[in-house]
Amino acid sequence: MRCEGLGLTSAAAVLGDRIPLDAAIRAGHPAVADLDAQELASVCRGGRPPHESAAEAARLAWARHPERRDDTATALILASSSRMGHPLWSAASWLGAQTVGHDRLTHCGTVNALCAGSVHALAAAARLLTTEPHMDSALIVSSDTAEAMGADRWAFDGGVTLGDGAGAAVLGRQGRDPSAQLGSWALLSVSEGAHAGLEYLQRGDAEPGRERPAPMRYRELLSQACARRNVDVAGLKAQHAAMLTSTVDRALAEAGVDRSRVDRWALPFVGRLALQVGYLEPLGIDEAASTSVLGRTTGHLGGADALVALDHLESAGASSPGALVVLVGVGGGQTCSVAVLRRV
Repeated sequence: MRCEGLGLTSAAAVLGDRIPLDAAIRAGHPAVADLDAQELASVCRGGRPPHESAAEAARLAWARHPERRDDTATALILASSSRMGHPLWSAASWLGAQTVGHDRLTHCGTVNALCAGSVHALAAAARLLTTEPHMDSALIVSSDTAEAMGADRWAFDGGVTLGDGAGAAVLGRQGRDPSAQLGSWALLSVSEGAHAGLEYLQRGDAEPGRERPAPMRYRELLSQACARRNVDVAGLKAQHAAMLTSTVDRALAEAGVDRSRVDRWALPFVGRLALQVGYLEPLGIDEAASTSVLGRTTGHLGGADALVALDHLESAGASSPGALVVLVGVGGGQTCSVAVLRRV
């Protein structure tokens, strides 16, 4: 979807303490050899539940939003795979009341797109502002911890170690003056893709709806699923690559550019080999154009990777006006969400 008159006016990130890799190895965590192969420097480990990190990131992003005092109709979209309180409590509504205020919150909801979470939420916010002209802005929040997801931080998957963190951003629209600058990043387009036939990869050998004991390891679920169905792993990689590249190219086409024009790629924070095989090779891009250096100090932050990367690019001054940045999120199921931004 091509986006007109929309832009990200602020971003924020809240991360757990960075645990150096050598300290994790000394502590005897599993999969030490795999951790080393990922070329990680550290992993973020939080000491608080994900709703608290989400609230801090949301407050920071909202405080940085220049039109926060003028907006009268705002949405809040929470993206998370973590358990936040009991099932009948709305963490999204609580976050909205804590940040935007209940008097101006006109839309509130939670999405679970797993590791595609924040980019999927951004795409949902863009569609909402496009179809609801009375709305001024949308606060997007994503927060996960390994513990709250019931996942094994250190042995989750080959090439993936989980970190704890939250990211947030505000999507606004152009005001009455069409010549006014629109925040820090103009949103040019969003695109989403899916291959629902691959949902069994996260289910393992269980029937649909069956619970799994924590801590879960995706590598075990994948192995069980492939063994049960005699799956060709090379074929799975090809299907993943096709979903990824088609979704990315559709977003770029809507924005009127191609891959060669992109300055930075905010890709999932996975280890070096997983990044190379799963993203760099299919997209035909160089690692230097990605945000992998940041990711190797945080670990994979679930759905928050893209917003944390965006906050880093903003706060570190790592992009100049006119630079094109592509946010990519890939979640189980499988799904892919992409957003194309231009630095204002």
